Amino acid sequence: MKKKILLIEDHSDLREATAELLQFYGYEVLLADNGLLGLTIAASQFPALILSDLRMPGMSGYELFERLQEDMRTAAIPVILTSANFNRNTVAYKEYPGVATCLAKPFDEDGLLNAIDIALK
Repeated sequence: MKKKILLIEDHSDLREATAELLQFYGYEVLLADNGLLGLTIAASQFPALILSDLRMPGMSGYELFERLQEDMRTAAIPVILTSANFNRNTVAYKEYPGVATCLAKPFDEDGLLNAIDIALK
């Protein structure tokens, strides 16, 4: 059975490219272009992992994470945040307690897959 990953990204080109990559590696990918839609999908589909952009209009990735934590049905879903504003030389996720990890964009295939493997364990 394929593991479901919810991909929340407001930039359509990056969303589609990342979805194709994840599908190639055997994941079932659920897509959302904003945090509110992502929250709705997470609460109904219960993905194994959420990969979300940090900075999005309406609801940021961290606001999404906080809302997921408030619901006992979604609180255990690991969340990986992505952002072009993370510095690869810092441990940015320490600013976001409870988040599985953070990836700087653009992320490479190996880095993304490794972060997903670690978060799913």
